[in-house]
Amino acid sequence: MLQADIFIDTRRKTQKGFPIKLQIYCTLTQQRKYIHTKLYQNSKTRKSVEAQHALSKLLNRIKPIQELTLEEAYPLLNKEGDLEIMAMKLKLEKFKANVDFFAFTKKLISEKEIQGMDTKAFEAAIREVKNYTNQETFNLNDITYTWVKDYKLFKIKNGTNEGGISYYLRTIRTIHNEAIKRDLGVKDTKPFKGLISNIPSAEHDLKDWKVEDIHRLQKFEHSRATDKTKENMQRAIDIFMFQIAIGGHDLVDVANLRWSNIKGSRLIFKRYKNRNKPGGGRTVNNIILPFAQEVIDKYGDKSNEQIFKFHGDPKKGTYTHRLYYATLKRISKELGIAPALATKTPRYVFRTVAGELLIHDLIIESILGHKPTTTNRKYQKGVKHEVQDEAHENVFRKIYKNPKPFF
Repeated sequence: MLQADIFIDTRRKTQKGFPIKLQIYCTLTQQRKYIHTKLYQNSKTRKSVEAQHALSKLLNRIKPIQELTLEEAYPLLNKEGDLEIMAMKLKLEKFKANVDFFAFTKKLISEKEIQGMDTKAFEAAIREVKNYTNQETFNLNDITYTWVKDYKLFKIKNGTNEGGISYYLRTIRTIHNEAIKRDLGVKDTKPFKGLISNIPSAEHDLKDWKVEDIHRLQKFEHSRATDKTKENMQRAIDIFMFQIAIGGHDLVDVANLRWSNIKGSRLIFKRYKNRNKPGGGRTVNNIILPFAQEVIDKYGDKSNEQIFKFHGDPKKGTYTHRLYYATLKRISKELGIAPALATKTPRYVFRTVAGELLIHDLIIESILGHKPTTTNRKYQKGVKHEVQDEAHENVFRKIYKNPKPFF
């Protein structure tokens, strides 16, 4: 419901007096907008006859559009013509394009399930929007810039970090854009523009992670811990180093490895992150260094299709990194490593050391499984294995303390 009132701007007095503005307030969204009347007065409190007349005129004008939101109504006030007719057209347009967010997202989930694709993000989006709106239906056309901004502020207020907020907003944006592509009547108003952060979180500030920290991690021993705790800590350290040894890959990719991914002396797989992309994204084809082979031999489970099953199976939705992360955090605290080592730290460390060694980006992209960063590289043949493997070994030699010779 829209309400109108007089507002005397007493912040500054011009030569003509204090500016008189009309305020429009939306009780639904608790938002305000102001209309300058081009009227002025000397009194800070008493409203002039002209001001009262301007308010009366506005009250009559907003009557036909009082049921609209402020975002919908305000542009109409600046147009010529019958407001009642314009409001009816707008309501009719909204009625025709009432695409329910929840129903449409469930349809997308069904489609992805048929294709064997992951649906966790879409299920999380339904939960998020339902919790925020507290509604059983929600029109995709109601996702405006203001809605997205308010949702973001709501999540910040409730303690969600920037990474979590961006994760939810990217998924909601994907759903919104898919509805636009299907020509269902959802307007492309760019509601997410500038509101999704792409800045890496502070915990991944590479200047705080030194190769010396990784060297100390390798030598870490907790003399007061129980045998079981020592075993869990050593496994966490070994898997952390394994992530680096195979080319700086995420823990979820380690958990997702199958014995079928091992082809001779090479590890060939698709990154889990790219599972929903056409073809699964770029293929990683990296050498298995002796240290990596030792970890496979030590922790690999031949009775299971997964090489390492203790982190759960990403394909079955049982993957978890909670214990691994907690163990790394505890070790980091004892070693004085800040920020604490995390599941993605190996990737950042590997990439940083490769850069310090002046290894060509084309080689680094191949090892990390990144798509080529320039159009020109898409037309270039892949890097020869011997060239890639030498670079891979050099990076690991820099990070791993006193490694065995690899070739």
